[in-house]
Amino acid sequence: MSLDPGQWEHVAAEFDRLHELPADQHRRQLDALVLVDAAVAAEVESLLDVAARTDSRLDRNALGSFAEFHASAPSFIGQRLGAYLVTRVIGRGGMGVVFEGEHTDPQFSKKVAIKTLAIGVEQPERLWRFRRERQILAGLDHPNIAALYDGGTTEDSVPYLVMEYVAGQRIDDWCETHRLTIPQRIDLFRQVCAAVQFAHSKLVVHRDLKPSNILVTHDGAVKLLDFGVAKLLSSDDARDETTRGGIAPLTLAYASPEQARGEAISTAADVYALGMILFRLLTGGAPYELDGRTPVESLRILSTQPPKIPSGEVTDDHAKTCGAADASSVRATLSGELDAIVLMALRKEPTRRYASVEAFSADLLRYLKGQPVQARPDTLPAGHRRLGRSVVVGPLSRGQGCLVARGHRFGAVARGQRVAR
Repeated sequence: MSLDPGQWEHVAAEFDRLHELPADQHRRQLDALVLVDAAVAAEVESLLDVAARTDSRLDRNALGSFAEFHASAPSFIGQRLGAYLVTRVIGRGGMGVVFEGEHTDPQFSKKVAIKTLAIGVEQPERLWRFRRERQILAGLDHPNIAALYDGGTTEDSVPYLVMEYVAGQRIDDWCETHRLTIPQRIDLFRQVCAAVQFAHSKLVVHRDLKPSNILVTHDGAVKLLDFGVAKLLSSDDARDETTRGGIAPLTLAYASPEQARGEAISTAADVYALGMILFRLLTGGAPYELDGRTPVESLRILSTQPPKIPSGEVTDDHAKTCGAADASSVRATLSGELDAIVLMALRKEPTRRYASVEAFSADLLRYLKGQPVQARPDTLPAGHRRLGRSVVVGPLSRGQGCLVARGHRFGAVARGQRVAR
């Protein structure tokens, strides 16, 4: 549904008001709202419905699963799982543990990562997702996706996956540690896009893209991890999702509005998450203030509030991690084209984002090559002005003059040059 900014403000206000009322009063209030604005009423009703389903789910998962894990997770250190000896713990998650392992045959000496489902074996939902992750990874052979080597079940019926061991840093930390410039960050990010686009070509939507699931190795190669909540875009899988009760696990900080609401998911959800990740890499921050928010508050923000403009969020501290002296130069670099590219990926309506991850990455490549990009501003921010059918959207990041948006393209206008009206 496409609403204008005024309508979204109305949605936010009405949702906050009705959410505080008893549920049995919602119908009467919504019927009255329909007479004022049917589109707003429909959106508010959708948010109330999802809030009722989402609030307890997210709170329960956030508070309970990690404690449950620590109380029940078995230790496999020193044991053999198939042809591999478990040596140490690499990481812990809500449902299990990832161990480091080594092949027991010295001729095949290689470190591996062994992912186990330490809790939830008795729960069909979790066991099904774990088995599906193995199915998905078996079909994803790409240099930027951590490879699946083997899998099996322990004597205690705990399933495990043997995967490529990736020694690296999460992508945002890597960018800061190595003081990558903005173009270098974009170039690295395009490796992520290549991995996600490959998954999409195999009819797989990741659904949990975030910096902690993207590692960079010592030689600068990206590795995409954790397809545990991925979705197969097939009719059989879609039916399985429905029969298993509901909304898949998600990370709200990187979830698209439709994903947070529990609506149908397409590749557009991954485009949105990639936009969130690029926002962080370019600015060091996030487009929404979700820290400390309840799930319902976060849902309302994601659904109704416009994202921040990237160039306005750069701090001096972040600029130094980009190899710049202060924020002003990084802001100038982001202003215009990069602002438009990120914000297009973050549009609330899936159909108005980039049509694919490939299109998103191609626009970034155009930027790097100094070519006109396809993204355009969604609205006219403060300080921007129209010249005939064109819009002056900001100073050039390279050289003098200003950046002009005409239709859906951008072009440079040198200082003193006339703009066609």
